[in-house]
Amino acid sequence: MSKSTKKPSLRRAATLVRELSAAWKANPDLEPELGRPATAERIAETERRLGVELPRALVHLYSAHDGTGYGSIDGYHRLLSLDELVQAKAALDDLQSSGHFDHWRAGEWWNLAWVPFLDFEGNHLCVDTSTEEIVEFLTHDGKRTRLYPSAHVWLAALAEVTALARRADNPEDVMRSSRTAARVRKKLAPGYPVYRRARKRPKTRAPKGLEVHYQAFERDAYHWTIMRAGAFVQTYYGRAYSAQLSRKPFATEAQAEAFVLKAIKAKLKAGYSPKAPMRTTREDVHGILEPAARHMKSLPAPR
Repeated sequence: MSKSTKKPSLRRAATLVRELSAAWKANPDLEPELGRPATAERIAETERRLGVELPRALVHLYSAHDGTGYGSIDGYHRLLSLDELVQAKAALDDLQSSGHFDHWRAGEWWNLAWVPFLDFEGNHLCVDTSTEEIVEFLTHDGKRTRLYPSAHVWLAALAEVTALARRADNPEDVMRSSRTAARVRKKLAPGYPVYRRARKRPKTRAPKGLEVHYQAFERDAYHWTIMRAGAFVQTYYGRAYSAQLSRKPFATEAQAEAFVLKAIKAKLKAGYSPKAPMRTTREDVHGILEPAARHMKSLPAPR
């Protein structure tokens, strides 16, 4: 978080939202995709499903529009509807809980305190409910930039950039300008952005000579392989030519087996079809990834 104690004066969130809504409604490309206002009951139900309260600035925003189209925010992002917000968080939380991000240090690739509310092609802006900061979540790398100290400051910056764009001859260029965003952020959020990068866990190795339990699943173009050797579990997940590896050591073999069974049940529930199971014994269990990698590469390219 920022070390600066100076807090810039901000206008009320309700005023900022009214200005943004007026700008969106005045744009013929954006107006048709503006969501209807979310009721207080609907917002409260969303907070119940999430298990956390949304920042008041976001409550004001959703009270005006339950979602927007692409390009309404910074020329790229769209505001997720409340249903989409819950679904996006649930999907990322499930991946975190099921071990898909275990090759990253806990809470650094994805954090259970984050709530995604903006989307652009799978990349999100999230509010960190533990710090109130706005965090940029990118799917293609581990950068996790903290852009603003709160949703209110983010909303004030968005309103100012949008107002500048409306007065410009080239509004879309102004909206998408990183220089404009940086200038406004410097004024409203001194000390931000804070650049951070998710760090990978140190590699772990299992004992040698254990029996390996190997099971592969597939759904459409996606494939998932899970292997257990004693108390050591590896998963290999993704498309045929772009898969991710995670390694997870457990304290006991029973814990590892319980994790495998739970993960397999989740995949079956999600519509994955199982392949034939396999058991093998290898001198170095760390090398059990090799048959999985060969299996993945032998699959047809995703459509």
